[in-house]
Amino acid sequence: MRLPLAVLVGGLLMLTGCLPQGGHPKLTEFSFEGGDCGAGEETVRFSVEPGAISFSGEFSALSPCHRLKAVLHHISSQRQLVLSLVAEEPTGACTQCLSSIPYSGRVEGVSPGDWRVRVYHQDRRVFNDTLSIPAPP
Repeated sequence: MRLPLAVLVGGLLMLTGCLPQGGHPKLTEFSFEGGDCGAGEETVRFSVEPGAISFSGEFSALSPCHRLKAVLHHISSQRQLVLSLVAEEPTGACTQCLSSIPYSGRVEGVSPGDWRVRVYHQDRRVFNDTLSIPAPP
């Protein structure tokens, strides 16, 4: 009996815990603003609501011209979210100074309950704690 490739791959993903069990979190929004010279402390803040997490923060970079890129990894079977932000090198000339770049975004499709959340700026961990996502009313 021949099984379609999608069924085989899906079965393997489920066995390895890569297929979500419940919510399927996705990074649905991400934006950043131009940075300013004179970086402060790197931060990230959260607000939660049923099915979603909104976040904002400050990213330290070597110039205000860096562009930020965000990637969300999740292991739903372990209820873990890892948000990684990286600064892409600017193209062209730019002032070199330690800079603070504000950013914000939103993750949707998060099932209710406690989620372990980690946030990295480049390789610097700036958050590692549990967020409680409320159930819908």
